[in-house]
Amino acid sequence: MKEILKKIESFLETKSKREMILIFVLAFLCFFALTFMLIYDRAWNYFLTIKQTKLDLERQLLSLQEQPTIPKVYGDKELESEIQKLEDSIVLQEKQKERLQGNFNHFLALNYLGKKYFLNTFVIQQEGEEFLLYGEGSFKEAFLFLEELENLQMLEIKGASIYPKKKNLEFFMNLNALYGVLQ
Repeated sequence: MKEILKKIESFLETKSKREMILIFVLAFLCFFALTFMLIYDRAWNYFLTIKQTKLDLERQLLSLQEQPTIPKVYGDKELESEIQKLEDSIVLQEKQKERLQGNFNHFLALNYLGKKYFLNTFVIQQEGEEFLLYGEGSFKEAFLFLEELENLQMLEIKGASIYPKKKNLEFFMNLNALYGVLQ
């Protein structure tokens, strides 16, 4: 290595200042060209990848914009059923909004569910934020009631006992209010 450096130094000593500047500029240009060639391929590939990703995203956006957001309804009955579905979803969202805002009476909601599913016997007892339920009804009615009760998301089931009878189902439940109770 020392020999190579000595040969380069002796070579440069024999040259004039002008030749040394030209050699320096030539070495700089060669180094710059080599670096540019190495970096250019990676930069070009990255640019093409970004461009392709952008084009793919634009195509997806156009395909989503072309799809109709409103379902095509052709007849009056279909239109009425679609309107009814939308009204039901609005009512459900309003109920959820009222529950989240705290305007929710747990006792009335439980009483409403008991009447809605035509349970033969339905008794509610409230102790602070706890509710004790007793109900009796057909298997279908009782399970629909339990499913609806679970969907309320305002009451936590602490304990439940279900006993089958001849044609009915009897259940005892201990519920706890998750949010404040309106008295």
